[in-house]
Amino acid sequence: RHHQYEELKPELYVGTERKAVTQTNQENSLQYSVLKSANCLNEMRTLLLGSDDAPKVFASSHSIDPEIENYQRKKRIAKEKTISQVQINVPVVAAKHAAQAGQEMIFTQPAELELAALYTTQKKYEKARELLRQVEKLIVDSLGILHPAMLKVAIGKARIAQEISDFEQCVSTMQDTLSLFEGILPLDHKDVLTATSMLLQSLDSLELYHQAVLTCQHVYKIRLRTLPPSHKCLTEICEQLDEFVSKRETLEMHHEDLVTLEKIEQERKRMERLANESEKHLGNFRHLLMKDPEGLSSFLTFARQEFAEDLVTFWISIEELKEDGIDCKTLRSRAVNTYLTYIKSRRIKVITAAQRKKIKKAITTPGKKLSRTLYDDVQTQTFELVYKGVYVRYLAQTK
Repeated sequence: RHHQYEELKPELYVGTERKAVTQTNQENSLQYSVLKSANCLNEMRTLLLGSDDAPKVFASSHSIDPEIENYQRKKRIAKEKTISQVQINVPVVAAKHAAQAGQEMIFTQPAELELAALYTTQKKYEKARELLRQVEKLIVDSLGILHPAMLKVAIGKARIAQEISDFEQCVSTMQDTLSLFEGILPLDHKDVLTATSMLLQSLDSLELYHQAVLTCQHVYKIRLRTLPPSHKCLTEICEQLDEFVSKRETLEMHHEDLVTLEKIEQERKRMERLANESEKHLGNFRHLLMKDPEGLSSFLTFARQEFAEDLVTFWISIEELKEDGIDCKTLRSRAVNTYLTYIKSRRIKVITAAQRKKIKKAITTPGKKLSRTLYDDVQTQTFELVYKGVYVRYLAQTK
């Protein structure tokens, strides 16, 4: 059953010429160990029993157990094959060895980060991103995602985002990173302070003042638990909180002003529209009563049903007093006729005694010139009743 191991016998070629291979007993080989142990036992037997009849042991040219020898040979070949196929990542292995030796802090400032910062300053953003990706992969593979150098990498990425005005990406990166390292690094750690400052700067650029206020309040609470009240970091975050509160109030007042101005503008447009509509309706109302006999007849019929026919005819008679081109005699005649027909007879109930007295005095005073505005006060009262109380309902009915 050992024929399958025959191909494992060594062969040596020099060029194309086959050479003989002589197997020797090496000190670390199994054959030599067995031979040495057997000879040791023989010597001990000679010393104890005083006999030289013990058989001599010679090393054979083959292993004691060929199966064991071939198993070990297979194992060695497999190990060599595995080692040859593995591509060793030297930086990762070096970082792991440093971590095992307690020297992982030497990787908190890789040279690649300084070069990435230089590329960022020179606006070579793609090169900077590539370097940061390499450092990130090295740290994650060797030291873990919570290693302090990961915070430096995140700051580098956020700085690139700020340079290209991608403040949303900067805010997202800094928020995620700070949530990881707030409970690991000291709150007054240089990189933690830098990340917090960049987060607040980006929120300020985006005018997200309310979110900035909430961030400042959160940072103040966690710093207050671990830092003394007089610590510089607490003072700085309080000043930033006050600044963002002030900016938030200013922005809110600005928004309120904009809303108020918008409401005022909408109200102005509404009133302008109503005024235009009212002017249009007034023009139609005047045209109906003064220049449209057929329409006036229909309107008077409707007003009679509303018990307001006298109000309509009274308003028309006052308008006739204001026509252009009439002389003083005609004006007085019309004014007296209107007074006698509607006021003295008290057909118009809305006119007060004081108004009647004033009109009567103006008409009956000898030598006093009558004014076209004599009936303006009572006409205003009459118009409110005729236009809003009768004409509006008349329009609704005709539609």
